[in-house]
Amino acid sequence: MEECIKDSEGTNGLVVVSGKKNMPWLTPKKFYHKFGFETCDEAPPAFELLVKKNKKDAPDPRFRDVVRSGTIDDKEGVVIMYSQQCPCPNGQFLSYEIMTARRFEKELRQRMD
Repeated sequence: MEECIKDSEGTNGLVVVSGKKNMPWLTPKKFYHKFGFETCDEAPPAFELLVKKNKKDAPDPRFRDVVRSGTIDDKEGVVIMYSQQCPCPNGQFLSYEIMTARRFEKELRQRMD
């Protein structure tokens, strides 16, 4: 986490998704609270958006309305969906970790090839 925090210097901050209760595929929010993250938004059924701001005047991130409605109109960019079943092909599980946008894009491209 220290590396992520260092990597975010010069930006508005870091944002993560966690759960209102412990979920096996999400890091518990208690972990993030130890590093100064605060809950800034909630979405059904039990998700929380946590932020660690580097700039106090930075706007709070929010879940998009489609997260609350469960519909997707805009298919541009990265869309992360939740379901009761693993969406990974052939039972391959993706590791969930905090990473910068550049690293996430690189990892995603490698896994898609």
